[in-house]
Amino acid sequence: EALAYAVTFVESNAARKLSLRFGSDESYRIWLNGALLASEDIQRKYGFDQSVVDIPLHKGWNCLLFKIGESEGDWGFSARITALDGSPATGWREGTPEAGALDQFKELASGSELEEKSAPLASAPGTLEILRKRSDADHLPARRHFLLGALLRLQGAHDSDEHPDSDALRQAIGIDKKPAHYHYELARSYQSEASIAAQRDDNNWREAMLAAEERGCALASLQLAKYYLGTFSNIRLCRRHLARARAINPDLLETVLLEARVEGKLGFPDAELKAVSASTKIDREAPATQRARAALLGRTGRPEEKIRILTALLGRNHLSYSVRNDLVSTHLQMGNYDAAITLLEQDLLLAPYSTRATQRLCRIERGRDNPSQASRPSRSSRRSTPCWKNSDDPIGRPAGPREPSRPGTRPSRYSPTSRICGRESSSFEAKRAPLKMNFSVMGRSSRRTPTRKITNPRAARPPGSSSSSRPLRSTATEPRRSFPRPSSRS
Repeated sequence: EALAYAVTFVESNAARKLSLRFGSDESYRIWLNGALLASEDIQRKYGFDQSVVDIPLHKGWNCLLFKIGESEGDWGFSARITALDGSPATGWREGTPEAGALDQFKELASGSELEEKSAPLASAPGTLEILRKRSDADHLPARRHFLLGALLRLQGAHDSDEHPDSDALRQAIGIDKKPAHYHYELARSYQSEASIAAQRDDNNWREAMLAAEERGCALASLQLAKYYLGTFSNIRLCRRHLARARAINPDLLETVLLEARVEGKLGFPDAELKAVSASTKIDREAPATQRARAALLGRTGRPEEKIRILTALLGRNHLSYSVRNDLVSTHLQMGNYDAAITLLEQDLLLAPYSTRATQRLCRIERGRDNPSQASRPSRSSRRSTPCWKNSDDPIGRPAGPREPSRPGTRPSRYSPTSRICGRESSSFEAKRAPLKMNFSVMGRSSRRTPTRKITNPRAARPPGSSSSSRPLRSTATEPRRSFPRPSSRS
């Protein structure tokens, strides 16, 4: 659980009312000049323009403050200012006021409660509000309920425990059950990204997909085939639904590629080559076809052609992380380290708060025996992404010693004692170090039992030497413990 604040300043040449359109993951609060405009304790995924609220701007500078909360998962928000009807607004600009104008916001008191119990709505109705009014006025047209449910699903502005999109789609199906896309859209509204199977609504999703497949929806057959292959590894049911998808739409590209994947699992020869040939006949320039060709070229020993295809795909969509990652891996296999580093640096420009490119850059530089260069991207990410790990240390050891634990308690798993990575422990911590410890290197944790190194001077003493010539001394890299001596019977 975490929260963050974001502040900006807006200057208006006159007193006016504009619209603030924003999306957030997850809960939010918004203040304008200390007055609370909107607040929702909600759990949802980020979407563009999920919520709209009116902002009454004063003449001159205005202070706009956001508070975004997060329980788990991804985290972020975006906002933009428009006219009340959604068109571009004029007469305002965003910037930083001068020192004299900034003083008025230093002692700004923020409101903690809304005047109304719910977040205020925008004065200008949008598409959803118009559809809601028309659906409430006349319940017979099923298409209105379908459009309302589809737009609610795409917007994703509701809480994860609420399902207004599914309710509207079920109402549309209750009026007219014939359209296949009604059932397909209802199944998509049941989809969830929960990692626990018990939290997903698989039964309702499967029933809606089967209903859409019976009415001739090839996409529903394809989704069912992916579901049985990925969730249960049931190749028999997967091939059955793929055959139905091919019967409905023989030119569905994803069906051809999935069939090749299934045949590869079954051990059919040249399955990948057949898939590339079939997909090329359907759509040669499709990204899925080009990715399949690149994978085939890489396996047949032609990495230069694979790099050419992936570079062209990345030029068509520079935001594709999977294409960029595949291209980096191919460059590394060929020893083109400079090209791989350039691509990862571009990834850092696109996602400066992501650590995946930073970690990969560090691994590449460590492999080239450049420890100073390995710590450079890690230090830059440290300035933007707070983390408990020490960014100057390539293996992620703590930055420094922590305060010792209280007597009789186990030390923290992140303390130098619990992570012996070449760092000496203090005498206080050594007395209370556990025998089994958690080791964590680059985000991976495992259980290891530290080995005990005992140096016995008597073992290195020549025969016949006196035992009193050299006192017994034992040095241990781990804390010493007394263990019960086994009995003679055992």
